[in-house]
Order: sequence, then structure tokens, then C-alpha cells
Amino acid sequence: MHEHGRTLLLRLAGGGTLRLAAGEEALLAELGQAGLVHRVDTAPRQADLQARYEALQETHRRFQEAKGCLEHLERRLAPRSRLGGLLPAGKPLAPTERDPDLLRLHELLQALDIRVPGVEAPSDLPGRLEKLRDRLLVDSRSCLDRLALVDRELDALQKAPPAGAQVEGLGSFALTGAGERALPEAGAMEDLEAAFHAVAGSNRHRIDDYGLFRDDPANLLAFILEGQARGDRPSRVVSEFEALADAFEHMTPFTDVRSMRVKNAFLMRLVRAYPGQPQAPYLWCNRERLQGLLARMADLAPASVVSSRWHLLYAADLLIAGHGNAPPLQEDERRLLVFEAVQRRLIDQLQGIDVGDGQFLRLTIALLHEVLPRNFTNPLLLDRAVAQMVEAAFDGMVHAPADLAGAGTRLLFGYHLAHHARFVRARVDAAAQAYSRVEAPFQEERGRLAPIQVVLHALVALERCAQAGLAVAPEEYAGTYLRLRRRIQQHKGLARAFDGEQVMAEDEPFLAANLTARAYAAQAARAGNGTGARRLADVGLAGLYEPQDHRGAPLLGLPFGTLMLS
Repeated sequence: MHEHGRTLLLRLAGGGTLRLAAGEEALLAELGQAGLVHRVDTAPRQADLQARYEALQETHRRFQEAKGCLEHLERRLAPRSRLGGLLPAGKPLAPTERDPDLLRLHELLQALDIRVPGVEAPSDLPGRLEKLRDRLLVDSRSCLDRLALVDRELDALQKAPPAGAQVEGLGSFALTGAGERALPEAGAMEDLEAAFHAVAGSNRHRIDDYGLFRDDPANLLAFILEGQARGDRPSRVVSEFEALADAFEHMTPFTDVRSMRVKNAFLMRLVRAYPGQPQAPYLWCNRERLQGLLARMADLAPASVVSSRWHLLYAADLLIAGHGNAPPLQEDERRLLVFEAVQRRLIDQLQGIDVGDGQFLRLTIALLHEVLPRNFTNPLLLDRAVAQMVEAAFDGMVHAPADLAGAGTRLLFGYHLAHHARFVRARVDAAAQAYSRVEAPFQEERGRLAPIQVVLHALVALERCAQAGLAVAPEEYAGTYLRLRRRIQQHKGLARAFDGEQVMAEDEPFLAANLTARAYAAQAARAGNGTGARRLADVGLAGLYEPQDHRGAPLLGLPFGTLMLS
């Protein structure tokens, strides 16, 4: 399929109303001949439902008439009392063979295809009226149920938006199965189905009983998808993660954490901090060792962070992330000294800016990991480097969207842009322009179609694709994201999973964003004609949990080291 045909296929997949340019009708015909699209005509379906509705209405009218004839016959055959019951009842008058009610009832029974045992002629009906009444009652109710069902289907068909995409002057067109498989996200959706089956399939726990998945579905699925990208089977990723979780559940420092989302995030950090070493995370499955890690972080983190137990995650970011194959806690003292220096510089530069405790801590750790590889030996040089990075974040803060509330949140947004500009202040404006180009397809009159974090994630994903030699237009990327999010919403199992009490509003769009990045990363890997230069998946932290030779998609979400805005 050539590029113009692929572009038209993506436009048709997005739905809505399309106006074809000159020459695109021939492209549409080619897509139809290739079996990728087909014309959608709801008129036959509507005509069929209308015909069934009218036929059931006629059947219902016949049932009503038959019950009327039956009631007339029953009244005529009932014993007649005389003088208010003072005299014996008179003998009822039996209907004759040519009785109009009798003949009409027999005719209606034949039309309704109702067979009553022992009834061959109209004269046989008077002795079977009681059984016939029960039969008419049951069958008429069944007819009403079918009539209501067809009425609902007809109403839904008339109110439903047109299927597929509306092509002006040509009607509706929808993708065939082959067309769906030709979309960029086809492989990612297949992997998502496999991942979902691994945690909620017929041989797995029910979602309601499976705490690891129930409270944190999006992040666990993204974690499994990353394992699939490495070549691991979803069932193996799940079983290893369950074993690790079960081992930690027997330790007091870990069991003190009530939030399953925080527990999952810490375990995912451990697994990703030691790529290719499935036994390495168990080094921290030691009560004294884990308590020592938390005690160190409790002295550095604000009291509000410690009381919420989130310092468990920040301890991993500060003291575990980025060690690679080095022994755990190596160079701790150097890290802590640099951390304190960065913290002092931030306090000085953020005077008058209302930054939340968690935001300040995350920003400090992010800056720490930016300056650690530079191995500053002169404190003045370290202080100057941090100051320049913060100034670049201030420059990016100016470009924060108007609907982004809070000075701390806008500062973190500015830090994203500064990081994208490699902390060169002269490049921050260019980074803001790049963000605006990526954000434009996610905008419409009623507002942004995705959270800001998704747009920032798309900015990184598109840059990685470009470095790998795959040029992806922001419009195409946004269209793929929106289609994936719609498919997640329409997936019954996933919709139920995202209905949990602990599920966050951003979980669903974050999963769609990770799937979109994965889809294009797979295309970039197949292209394989770029430099493959790696950028951090987020700001300062997420890349620390990726292998040094990582060329895959960036991951969006708290468990993966993402520097969240809020």
C-alpha cells in the first residue's frame, strides 16, 4: 500500500465526515478492491427490522382479536342465574357450528399457527376454551416481548451515529478485518489482549479478587507489555511478578504500606532496575535492609511524604535507580551529598514559588540524576549546573498551558521542556514549539482530548521514532491514540477493570498512550535505518529504569519513574 492509500485508510479509521480531494475517489476504490474497506449500508437492515416490526404488530392484533372471541364464547357458555340467584341456573346456549365467534377463533388459531390437542374443527373448541386461554396468554406475551425487542433495535439503529466514516457524496465506509490489521496499532492490540488474558483469563483470578490487577490495571498491563517487547511470555511476567509480590508481603516494612498501587510501583521499579536479573530484586526482600532504606529516606523526605508511605518509591529513585549492575547501595554517600547540594540550590531558587512537598522531592531527585553522571568535584561547578537547569525550567514554565493549575505543576511542565531542550536555555522556545505541534491534533473546540502528560509522552515517543529513522506526523500519532482509547473503552473486560475504586482517572489514557508509543516503536524497530540514539522516556528518572541499550517505547506512568505533574 502506497503512502497516499495508507493516509486515506487512517482517515477512514478515524470516523467522522470526510471530503475527498481530487483523485482520492480512485484511492478509495483501490482500498475496496484490496479488501481493506467496504461500503456500509444500513438501509437493508432498517427495512428488515421495519418489516419484522409490522409483522409482529399484525400478529399482536390477531392475538387480541382471538382473546376477544374467546371471552365472548366463555360468557355465552357460562351458567345463567335467574332472579338474582333465587331460581336454579339456566342451561347455557351452546354455539352452533356456524357461530361467527367460533369460526373466527378457529381461523385466527390457524393464522397464528397455534395447535391445540383435540381441536380439528370449530365445533371442537367449546370443550378446550380453558387450555386455549392459557396458551393465548403465554404466546401473546412472547409476541409483545419480541415486538419490544425489535422496537429497541430499530430505535437504536435510527439514533446510532453512522457506522464507519461518512464520505461526502459516496456514503459510509468502514474497515474490514484486513483493514483493521493494516492499522499501526493492530499488533499492540493483539499484545494487549494477550496481556489481559494473562491476568484475567479463564484460568486466572477473577478481576474482583485479584488485588495486584484490580487496583492498578493500566500500569500492570503496561509492565507486562514491556516484558512482551523483550520476548517474555505474558504468563511468565505475571508469575514472576506474583512471586516477588508474595515474598515482600511477609515483611513488616512492606506490609505497612496500604496502597496496592504504591506496592506495585515499588516492585516494578525493582524489576526494571535490574534488567535481565530476575533474582536481583530479592536482595531487597530483607527486613533489615528494607528498613534501612526507608530510614535513610525518612530523614530526607518531608513528613507529609513519609506519612503517606510514598517515600518507599522515592527511596528507590534516590538510592537504587541507575546503579545498573553495581552492587546495591554502592556510592550512597556520594549520592546523598549531591542530593543535599541540589536541595539547597533548589530551596534558594524556588523562593516565593508554591511547590508541593512531593513535587519538590521529585524535582530534586530528577536534578540529582542529571548531574551525577558529570562527576562534579568542585561544589561551585555543581551549584552552577543545577542553577542553569532550574533557570531553563523557569523559561519553560512560561509556556505552560493556561489550564495547568498551581505554580509547582507549571514548574514541572517547564522542567519537561527544559529537559527536552537538554537544558540549553536558547533551545527552550524550540522545545515549546515542538510541544505545540504535537499538542495541536489533541485539541478541539471543547478542549484537550488527552491529559498533558500524554502529550508530553507523545513528544518523547515521536522524537525516538525520528531518531530511529521513522517519520510520524503528530496528526497520525494522535489519531492512533484516539482509536486505541476508543477500543479500550469498548473492551468489556478492560471497561470493567477500569471501574475499580482505586483506579485513577488518568489510568485509561495512560494505557492508550503506552500502546500508541509501543505501536510506533515496533514500526521504528522494523525500519531500523536511524541512529537509534536514546533519550530518557521522561524527565531524569524513567530512563534510569531502562537498559542502557534500550530502543523501545517510553513508558508513561508512576511505577516507571515518570515525573508526574501533580
